[in-house]
Amino acid sequence: DLTDDEGIILSPGILATDGGSFTPKSDRAFYAEATVTLADASGTDDFFFGFAKNQAYQTAMTDYTDYFGLGINTSADPGVIKTRWALNGTDGSLDTTQTWADGATKILRVAVDDAGYGRCYIDGIATTVQKTDFVFDTGDVVNWLLFGLHATVAPGTWRLSKLEWGYSPRRGE
Repeated sequence: DLTDDEGIILSPGILATDGGSFTPKSDRAFYAEATVTLADASGTDDFFFGFAKNQAYQTAMTDYTDYFGLGINTSADPGVIKTRWALNGTDGSLDTTQTWADGATKILRVAVDDAGYGRCYIDGIATTVQKTDFVFDTGDVVNWLLFGLHATVAPGTWRLSKLEWGYSPRRGE
């Protein structure tokens, strides 16, 4: 309903047995990719796409203990796209130097290689600035997650037009 501090979480589940779950360092390389359009970037308080450790759904992305992906975490137009992560409850972000303008469509891809290292891509190209040392803990079970929270500015619609995930067909991911 486009109300401030309300939003959405999309995920295939939070259990290790749910479809879309992967175990970094045990499973072979995997990825998730989403094609998303944001009508109004400044109407977005928090938008994240990537992988999060399977745990209870949270009301803030920073309440997840372990995650890695791409997103916007400040209401602005254009929105600054950041690589975002948490490892054992410690959050971080890195400005990719790329932005998301009103009405723009982005293809977000988050990949985790055989050793558990995460990589991010926007529109098929590695982000301009990469977080190269993020690695999930041994034994973590993760699932893809799309998290969105509206800002006070009328956010307009978020449109998810394509979503896929699985084991990576690309070498090196």
